[in-house]
Amino acid sequence: MVRRQMAGVMAAGAMLLGATGVGAADKAPPKPALQPAKASDAALKAKVADMAARYATPDKRPKLDEIVALKAELEAAGIPDAADYADLSLIHAYTLAFARDFDTALTVVAKAEDVVKTAMSRPGATPLTESKLGDLYLLHAQLLDQKGLLDDGLALKREARALYLRLEGPESPMGATILSQIAFSTLAGGNLTEAINLYDQALPRMAVNDGVVRPYVTQSANYALALRLAGEYERALRVSRDALDVARVKMPAGHLGTLTAMNTMGATLIDMGRLTEAEVVLREGFDLATKHRGAKSIDTAGFAYRLGQVSRLSGDEAAALTFFNTALAAMEGVSSGPNPDLPGLVRLELARLCGDAAADKAGLICAETHLRAGVSALEGAGKTADTTRSRLKVELARVRLIRGAPAEALTLTDEALVYYRVAMPPAAPDRVNAEMLRALILVRLGRTADAFEQARATEAVMTARLLEGGAERNEPSEIANAYSLNYARYGHIALAAGYRDEAFRAAQLAAFSEVAATAQALAVRAMLNDPRATGLLSRLQAAERRYHKLDRDRTYALSKSASNPAAARVAEALIPDINAAAAELVAAREALKALSPVYETLRRPRPQSIEEARAGLSPGQAVLMPLVADDAVLTLALTRDALLSDTVAISQIVVGQKVHQVRLSLEAGLRNPDAAFDRQAGYVLGVAVLPPSLRQKLGGVKAVQVMGAGPLMTLPFSLLVLDPPKGRDEDPAALRGTAFLIKRYAVSVRPVFSVAARTESLAVKGFAGIGAPLLGPSGDLLADLRGSPYALRGESEARGGDDDYRGNLADVTVLKTLPSLPEAAQELSTMAAILKSGKTLLLVGKDATEARVKAAALTDYGVIAFATHGLIGSETGRVGEPALVLTPPEVASEADDGLLTATEVSLLRLNAEWVILSACNTGSARETGGAGYSGLAQAFMQAGARNLLVSLWPVRDDAAAKLSVGTLKANAAGLSKPEALRKATLDLLKDKNVPPHPALWAPFSLISR
Repeated sequence: MVRRQMAGVMAAGAMLLGATGVGAADKAPPKPALQPAKASDAALKAKVADMAARYATPDKRPKLDEIVALKAELEAAGIPDAADYADLSLIHAYTLAFARDFDTALTVVAKAEDVVKTAMSRPGATPLTESKLGDLYLLHAQLLDQKGLLDDGLALKREARALYLRLEGPESPMGATILSQIAFSTLAGGNLTEAINLYDQALPRMAVNDGVVRPYVTQSANYALALRLAGEYERALRVSRDALDVARVKMPAGHLGTLTAMNTMGATLIDMGRLTEAEVVLREGFDLATKHRGAKSIDTAGFAYRLGQVSRLSGDEAAALTFFNTALAAMEGVSSGPNPDLPGLVRLELARLCGDAAADKAGLICAETHLRAGVSALEGAGKTADTTRSRLKVELARVRLIRGAPAEALTLTDEALVYYRVAMPPAAPDRVNAEMLRALILVRLGRTADAFEQARATEAVMTARLLEGGAERNEPSEIANAYSLNYARYGHIALAAGYRDEAFRAAQLAAFSEVAATAQALAVRAMLNDPRATGLLSRLQAAERRYHKLDRDRTYALSKSASNPAAARVAEALIPDINAAAAELVAAREALKALSPVYETLRRPRPQSIEEARAGLSPGQAVLMPLVADDAVLTLALTRDALLSDTVAISQIVVGQKVHQVRLSLEAGLRNPDAAFDRQAGYVLGVAVLPPSLRQKLGGVKAVQVMGAGPLMTLPFSLLVLDPPKGRDEDPAALRGTAFLIKRYAVSVRPVFSVAARTESLAVKGFAGIGAPLLGPSGDLLADLRGSPYALRGESEARGGDDDYRGNLADVTVLKTLPSLPEAAQELSTMAAILKSGKTLLLVGKDATEARVKAAALTDYGVIAFATHGLIGSETGRVGEPALVLTPPEVASEADDGLLTATEVSLLRLNAEWVILSACNTGSARETGGAGYSGLAQAFMQAGARNLLVSLWPVRDDAAAKLSVGTLKANAAGLSKPEALRKATLDLLKDKNVPPHPALWAPFSLISR
């Protein structure tokens, strides 16, 4: 084996060219024994070695004039050692490259290559000299990449790889490393599929060799990016985690490789919609980058950009703007190195933020300004920025379409598709997005037939990708989220072309979410009608929940491991449990498939035809399916007799902004129930979803079920306004007289059209009431939870110790500071009295513990109600795990820490006709970016609840009691569940003792499967 490279030089160089850099071992291999010709040659050799050592230490690097002077000495001495000259030339070229002087750097490298080739032609040339030529070829290729000459660089990488394979054999670590660089060039050159194949070959060989740790981590980041672009999110997460594992063990906390791995993990989690986990990882990375790289660095900018994404997707526009501006400031006067597209990415996010912040013309102009600035910022960035450049053009096309310039929008989309159609497979989300947007633009240009032909081909690709099975696609909802907007677009296109069945199918697939996937799986279980299959499915669901919980716990521990040794030990200790859970998951799935081969097909989305869906509806019932596209909202309304439709010309940006305005108004109402409610925003949304012409067609419809996804589903439709509001928004009389949707229709949410007929409710009449936990007498919930994304920490961590790490247990002392719920016990008792079920279980106060709930025979109760605090994932400290608060024990344990999490809920066994969650945030959807009704709602459905009454924001104690009790009372008197909720809601709205602000009367949504 020969010495592969001068470790210090190449490692330092990789800081500049990290995305394509070769990297190096952390310790340089020993110098070969070369006999110097004379004493002066030995002195020069020592100088070169010293300069190499200095260059490997960032704060001691030699200046350019020192390097040039030493090279002049070598040349004056006749270049006694070509290997030394090559090493010094590498230092010289990397220093020039850091200064962005790529042309001079190329000249330096080319001259060094000539020197080495000449030395190799002489008798007595050593393999070391030949390996130096490989190092020079690699740097030469990297410099060509930076200039956008990817094909020329690719040819040199192949020459270098052939050289190392000849010197070191087929298992050469450097050969595998260079293959990963070839994969990157292939990716940057526009062949995503081939790049993934090359990474599949290269990275496993690199993973087992400590000599190429840095390039392994760097290229894993590129591999994960390629997988995300292809929509392979689960594989991308696995690659990201493996890279972070390696970086954590083999690199210092502030090492660029560690930062790269953390950024990659955060980006992957964002793309998967796991925002709380992403935030934990990225905040730790941001702190490390700021500490070790400084406030002005491309690394700090990268973490600020990702944190801005998390904030924007979470609805915190102010924080997002701060992070994006921080990213721009961090890049001022700093080399972008391996991330030439980062300025464009930040501008893309700022453009989206403009739309979030202002839905009027000014907001669109703001967005367009940022998008054009982003395109300009990428001029000269070469092919490596093609993906971001194309994303900017597609987003700019969308804005131009909304602003009434479809011809220009078509040109921009076509420019992007020139790249996408060569670079990405048909099912890649970015390509799908561009293809379907182009088809929608064609409709707006009057070319409907052409539009439908293109859109139908793209829809076929999406649906094949969504419906295919395989171990990598355990959760079809992940890719469904990526495709949701494009299914909505397809619905518009299909209906414009006269294909109503296609539009109806698109609406169902656009609405497919995590809860829909759960409802689908439960319907499959009913359809199988086999006790063995039911048992296996329960086993599979338990394994999935356990695996995802461990996965979240490990993500958190990994993110903290750079600064907390105890967290590192926890991350390591979780590996066997995760592997065991993964094995159990595979075993359960294989056993279920063997027993029922149709299971894997049935559990995935199976849209029903119009006729099939209509047959399941009752007279007076309709299903509303709003499809929000770029420039219009199309609502399909299915009744027992027909499929109706109507379209309103309102942009997706305006819809998002109006939803945001309503939510701000609700937050104001929670702080002050006498505050104004933005009825105009509610009216814009009400008319968009149910325009007067469609309401007239609905005629005798009294109850509507809503099936949809996106920001609209974060609001209960009951508070939408159907007629122009009169009077002042803060006037109680005007509010009570407003034409809220609930006054005309009973409303519920329907996640999916079932694949099987619904089973009849079992005659289970018992009532179980759980809540009114013993907590502190007062306290500000948000103040206690605001300190950190993982605020409810283990006691040892709170003390700052690292000898014990209990990050996945709640701090019971914090739980005890939450405010008590004085009316909750009476609320549950009243429910029990109304039901008169004969069999009643009340677990309140000191009895409302996690242990008592888990031990109870809950299958005996047809109605189960929880009256307590509900915490979303960012509040519980469980990295994305929402939970219900119960009476905390004196000392927390894994079995009982006072929080009944979503994972624990899903493992309960229920037989409930419905579950009432009279608690705050039980339907919150922060993790899915607004896909609606996830978290605890999904968990209770999986546990066996057939109907759920959940809250979308914190509920005032007295209002929660009146709504839940009133709903049960009306249902017991014979009203259907939607009608019962409607009656309880209207009674509360009329109650003169309760302010009529929707924040008080509209928090609950009914979900029926």
